[in-house]
Amino acid sequence: MPAPFSLADVDRIVAVADGMVRNLQISQAYYELSAALAGRVGPGANWCTFAAWASKQAGQTIRQEDLVRTFERLLHTPGQAAGFVESVGRRLLRAGFLQPHTRLGKMMVRIYDPMQGFRRASDAVGRGNLKVFAEIGRDLARLLSEWPAGPEDLTAFCAGLLPGDPPAGQEYLRRAFGHYCQVVAERDAGVRAQLLLLANTEIGMHEQMRLQPEIENALEVPVAEVRDLGESLRAALWPGCPRLLHGVLAGSLRWMAAPLAQIGRSLTHHAITEHFMTLRLPDGEIRLGEDIPAEFPASLREVSQPELAALLARVEPPGAPDRTGAWDWSDFPQRMRFIAHVFR
Repeated sequence: MPAPFSLADVDRIVAVADGMVRNLQISQAYYELSAALAGRVGPGANWCTFAAWASKQAGQTIRQEDLVRTFERLLHTPGQAAGFVESVGRRLLRAGFLQPHTRLGKMMVRIYDPMQGFRRASDAVGRGNLKVFAEIGRDLARLLSEWPAGPEDLTAFCAGLLPGDPPAGQEYLRRAFGHYCQVVAERDAGVRAQLLLLANTEIGMHEQMRLQPEIENALEVPVAEVRDLGESLRAALWPGCPRLLHGVLAGSLRWMAAPLAQIGRSLTHHAITEHFMTLRLPDGEIRLGEDIPAEFPASLREVSQPELAALLARVEPPGAPDRTGAWDWSDFPQRMRFIAHVFR
């Protein structure tokens, strides 16, 4: 039997400097933590199970896998980009928009480098991946190594957690750890399922509140200063231009550079969002912008556990849109409603 995942293992992984290697180790760590937690609370997906899948997906963004191919597919697929961006973008691609050895490719990099948005997303997702594991992964490893034998031990364990709501406080983690402990003692299968969902969703709330800055940063497409675009285009087209003509030529070319940069930004945002908006699970894919095509299990169709009912009402308040898809992943209420439905 393999040795249990330890705090030393967490610290070792957090210290890995290479973001790609660290992500792979984080994904494996979540798998091991998921198995260890299931050994305590019983069968059923716990938060670490979902975290392993999400970390694996994050790794594709960190490694920038398929991002350029997604970009190219958007340019070639009707209906994926809006209006003139689609038609003009496809012409740009044929002319060498993404090929740095072509004249257009060299010019576009000077005006707007599409890979800059991908690199920003990669860096932001890597920071978020590390941020969550260093906190929640470490606390779960500590919980598993110091599993409370009773209420007094749980109180002592949770004394190390910060009071209040995220991003500074860890109140949701304190509640979640207590509910995981309740699952162990509960004999009713229906109540156990609701307590497990409650604990998972509480950790999800904490995680997503903490990740809000990184998610916004990952989806943000850098906007070049309009006043700089003309000079960039001038430098790309006429690098040997006499200094006295710099300002005149740059000003006259600004009208051309601005729409080209806007096309690049729009296509990059589409590509990054599409890459973000797919979660690949063992039995298929979930498109984050679409409603989940599945029903709740019988044990979770009706909620009787008061704390779970209150949390779900907060996640999806009365009068909320009757859909689960999150069309804007940077919007916390949309994102959290989708995640709660996946957990349920």
